[in-house]
Amino acid sequence: MPTRKDLYGIAEMRRRLGKGEIPLDRIVAYYREKEPEISRTTVRWRLTVMRGSRVVTSVARGAYRLEGGRDFRPRSTPALRAVDAIVVGVLASGDRHCLWSTSWIRRFAGRQSIPLLLVVQVPRESVPDVATALRSAGIDALVEAVVGGSPIRRTGAVPLPKLEKLVVDAYCLFARDEGAPAGVGKGRERAAAEGVAEAVVVAARTVGVNRSTTLRYARNRGVREEMERLLDAAERKGTREPGAALRRAEGGST
Repeated sequence: MPTRKDLYGIAEMRRRLGKGEIPLDRIVAYYREKEPEISRTTVRWRLTVMRGSRVVTSVARGAYRLEGGRDFRPRSTPALRAVDAIVVGVLASGDRHCLWSTSWIRRFAGRQSIPLLLVVQVPRESVPDVATALRSAGIDALVEAVVGGSPIRRTGAVPLPKLEKLVVDAYCLFARDEGAPAGVGKGRERAAAEGVAEAVVVAARTVGVNRSTTLRYARNRGVREEMERLLDAAERKGTREPGAALRRAEGGST
């Protein structure tokens, strides 16, 4: 089997090698920069697995095209910038925070149900004040504590999550212990949990997440084992059965 890190490093490979026709020798050289002892046979097997996940296409004998996936970058919008301005006005200078929307994880969930929700993460001691300020402005958001080690990038001055953070946070919000935030509605918790589990698998297969970054952050959030099971499911072949994906994360039978 390919190493998990490299399977989910397809975005970096595309940035380094481009999306045109790439000979096998260049791909082997790319892997050997990090793993000098890797064999051509192992590289070919990795490419076979990635072809199954449709992030690599074979265009000729010994040549491939890395055009199946795409980077995931949430975009800053005027509405998000307005929310961020309110949050920054409450926080002390330099306080770490992040904004994200469940709309970004819903795109990977297919027909599964994930409620639309704006999440604002700030230092724990600032949660009450930020929540009050947003309510006063008529903004409906879930305000929670930001967790150390969060993979964040700034887009248009607004701190937004990287995909590795998004999948972990969404899992914690909806799927951990079948929990669900206030307002989701009784009876929808399991559907939201299954939707997020499916979305994690699909995101890992179609876009690619950095496994080590995801699991490091998942450990900080106390869900490392659950996330590892979901990434394992994506590595094998993924699933179109959200219940099965969730059972994998929970450690149950499939």
